[in-house]
Amino acid sequence: MSFQATLDWPSAEFEALWTEVAGATPAGSFTKDNIAEFPVIARPNWQSVPAGAWVHIRGKLEQRTPLGDVHPNGEEWFVRAENGDPVAVYLMSDLSFSVGTTVSVLGRHAGLIRLMNRAGDVQEYQAVIARPLDQSATHTLQAAGQAAGHHGGAEAAGEVPLSFVVVGAVILLLCAWFAIRFLVKRSTGRPMLHIHQVADRARAIGMAEEAKP
Repeated sequence: MSFQATLDWPSAEFEALWTEVAGATPAGSFTKDNIAEFPVIARPNWQSVPAGAWVHIRGKLEQRTPLGDVHPNGEEWFVRAENGDPVAVYLMSDLSFSVGTTVSVLGRHAGLIRLMNRAGDVQEYQAVIARPLDQSATHTLQAAGQAAGHHGGAEAAGEVPLSFVVVGAVILLLCAWFAIRFLVKRSTGRPMLHIHQVADRARAIGMAEEAKP
């Protein structure tokens, strides 16, 4: 896959995002200080990420292709994100990264882009216009993403499946039923036991009286 086979770019929307990202960091990488002002989505779920949002992508760099005359200082990267999704990343060239290494970038979500692979098949990829992140900024966003993930896990852990609720209700009803049966049996058994005790005592008194001279 390469930029020459791109079907959706260049476009006015891409150029606007490119300008914004370039203005945010004209040269070099994003640092911990200059990402503080951005509402970054550290672990993007593409189904809910709005177009133009700031997103953090970390994964394996699988391919680099120069953008040529469109942006002489730009490249198209294919990054295999940590969740396994391939992402098309467009950014200013940075020769310090090589194919096969893990990269970390911050950029604006540019929606879906249609690209033609070497077999001639058209596929859609999430596209991000980005700049690299330095190590301190990467650690900051990773920590934010992990905190968000733990929070989501805690919420999920607090949700009780409906099946558990039904089973619990049935168990409580059975316990209540047995408790009621026990109390009824106990309450009906006590008067009979009392009557027998009184009768036995009366017989004993009568026999004692008869035995007197």
